[in-house]
Formats: sequence, C-alpha cells, structure tokens
Amino acid sequence: MLVKRNPRVLASALPDGNTALLVVETGRYVTFDPTATAIWERTEEPITLRDLVASLLSEYEADEAVLERDVRNALETLADKKVVTLEA
Repeated sequence: MLVKRNPRVLASALPDGNTALLVVETGRYVTFDPTATAIWERTEEPITLRDLVASLLSEYEADEAVLERDVRNALETLADKKVVTLEA
C-alpha cells in the first residue's frame, strides 16, 4: 500500500505537539495527537505502509503486527476524511 498526502490539506503544528489540519475540499478540520502527527510527518513524500511502520518502529516500542494493524486502521480513517490517498 502506498500512502500519499492530499495536496489540498493545510497543516499547522500546535504548541502542545498536536497538529491541526484543514481539508480544503471538505472544509473540515482534523486534529492529530502526537502519535498521529508522527504518521503525518512521515507522509511528506509518498511512502509505503511497510516503510512507514519500519520508521515508526525505530522511534516507538511496539509489537510490529499490532503497530501495522493500528497504522493501517488510522490510514483508512484518514483516507475516508480525504487527508491521504491509499494505492494498492
């Protein structure tokens, strides 16, 4: 799976480590906690799910299978909100 950011999303880092995004095409705001922000930061360039999970594993202590499942679920939610696109 290849993850790509929607270029029509405006993002702003918040002082508390969260990130606020505006999806221009829907006019909806999305707020990320620091963990979701870590995923967002890694999608600046298109990235595969495998590389995204590997990058997160280098920073966070987690079971790889659990992390992959959680990241996949988060990405599917973000795709539904038009924050990212997912390609098979």
